[in-house]
Amino acid sequence: MNKTLCFADENRAKGDLTPYEFYGKQGEQKWNDIKLQALSCFKNKAHYPNAYYKFKQFVKQKHDSDFISRQLNDTRYISKEAKNYLSKICNNVMVAPGQMTSNLRHHWGLNTVLNKEEDVKIREDHRHHAIDALVMACATRSHLQELSKWNRYDRTYDLDNFPKPWKTFREDAVKAVNQILVSHKKTKSILTVRTHTTNKNGEKYKNVGVAARGQLHKETIFGKRQTPHSDQGFHVRKPIDSLTTEKQLEKVVDKTIKDLIFKRIHILGGFVKGKIPVETFFISDERGKKLPQIFLPNKNGNSVPVLKVRMRENIGGAEKLKNNLNQWVNPRNNHHVLIFRDENENLKEEVVTFWTVVERKRKGFPVYQLPAHGQSIVTTLQINDMFLLGLNEDEVDWGNLNYNILKKYLYRVQKLTSGDYFFRKHTSSTITDENYKQIRGFGMGKTGWFAFNPIKVKISVTGKILKI
Repeated sequence: MNKTLCFADENRAKGDLTPYEFYGKQGEQKWNDIKLQALSCFKNKAHYPNAYYKFKQFVKQKHDSDFISRQLNDTRYISKEAKNYLSKICNNVMVAPGQMTSNLRHHWGLNTVLNKEEDVKIREDHRHHAIDALVMACATRSHLQELSKWNRYDRTYDLDNFPKPWKTFREDAVKAVNQILVSHKKTKSILTVRTHTTNKNGEKYKNVGVAARGQLHKETIFGKRQTPHSDQGFHVRKPIDSLTTEKQLEKVVDKTIKDLIFKRIHILGGFVKGKIPVETFFISDERGKKLPQIFLPNKNGNSVPVLKVRMRENIGGAEKLKNNLNQWVNPRNNHHVLIFRDENENLKEEVVTFWTVVERKRKGFPVYQLPAHGQSIVTTLQINDMFLLGLNEDEVDWGNLNYNILKKYLYRVQKLTSGDYFFRKHTSSTITDENYKQIRGFGMGKTGWFAFNPIKVKISVTGKILKI
């Protein structure tokens, strides 16, 4: 009841404020407009008879003070049910306050295992989950009692004196955490067979369908066009105010509309760092109503506002949805990249979309196929595949693996485009840190394939490494 679907930019701007606090700051008229808009969305309907309650929550100016306590009660109830469930397979189940894990991690000196600079938990490293699990596994009721006693009587204590699970606990934890190889789950399902049974006139009918386990294509549907004196292209209608840059404006198909927009931009002073001025397409009157600024005459000579424009896109490998309709989609959802050797023993790539893989699977063909001009498959790259980068085969003793060495070279595939492969360190839980490698091309250069010599491996759920 406290969630609302909204644009991401609007949500970021709102921050932690309530709708009234956020929109009220923008003036009484803005708040009244938002209330009317919310009412049109949250009024009772046949399928949503209680929607009006949602509206009252949205426009409420003062919220109940028991909101936090209500959330905590929900958490307590979940903990109680989880304990009852787990007690069926384990006699000794302890439910502890959430703050206990944080306090014990601090008192046992485990925050600094991954974060050498500060005594705070770091979430940018996947191994923080292992440290939390270690704390929960070693925590006992006596530790909870000890925490209560120390917090009550001695707030200037020395952490070295706080009782540990065993004498060398932190040293052993550091050693174990440093040897962790993080396992990343890879989506394996491509198709799911679904069976639906219906009864009609006393007879049962069984329908078998196939569902793709992923996004087949981008959401936009295009129409294929052939314009005079030009190559064929794909057109799509978009709201005129969705144009924000000069580059997007160049894609407008109708030259008359494009010239009108350029003229309007010139009146407003031109582009601002390549961006289209804010009031190019609409301006707001004193009541906040949007007034169009781009017009075309209709067949009677009357001016009609232009609200949508056709835009031209160049799509490589577009797929047709249905044979009898001019509807095309962009299947730019890559499933894997196949690395192979051609007849001349040169390394080549083939980027295979999820659309193609689904078609292969549906027809019973192998997912990974060597192209007609290929000699042999070298390897395949898929999101979350694991590779050792920067090691030669003779540097790895597969019979006696040294995890302290291998962890420095272990990376997962983060994203794939043609001729450009991004690998992220296996421990990284973000995609913004500097722990990444990038392979471009099949040469010996700084970012070449042979400079990194990728060795594909598999990490089991228990962190064991196996060569594929």
